[in-house]
Amino acid sequence: MRGMEDKRDVLFIYVSPEDFVPADHPRRPIRTMVDQVLESHTISQFDQDSQPRMPLVLAGQNNLVDKLMFHALRPIALRIIGRSHLENLKLKDMRAYLNHHLQIAGVKERLFAEEATLAIHQGSGGLLRRANLLAKGVLTAAGREKCQNVSAEHVRVAATEIM
Repeated sequence: MRGMEDKRDVLFIYVSPEDFVPADHPRRPIRTMVDQVLESHTISQFDQDSQPRMPLVLAGQNNLVDKLMFHALRPIALRIIGRSHLENLKLKDMRAYLNHHLQIAGVKERLFAEEATLAIHQGSGGLLRRANLLAKGVLTAAGREKCQNVSAEHVRVAATEIM
């Protein structure tokens, strides 16, 4: 009813994404960089020409830069004040990335053999989307065989089916 306060237990709670990302995660510095760019952009562009500007972060794959070069998007491209490119993950970062996602899923024991992690890293080229897709296929292949540990052979099977 309108105006009456209903005291119930909370159905949803807010959990910040920061709670799931370890402080030493390799992609953590990006957040700081984006915050700094937004802050400097807001300070430098606010109320310019008596019109408030909205800072915007464009994130995409490599072809985003190519698309911004189209004639129709040229005005936007000219207003970009900072650019950054994420490098592919190194093997140790890929290992940490996979272990982190397994930890989120509640897996406590070591699931991927070292050779499997190396094969996922090589098969994905260090790219996160490919690594996610490949790891999902690898877990499916290992599950089909009812294996407790993922081997490089599972990665080979998944790579031939997926990529």
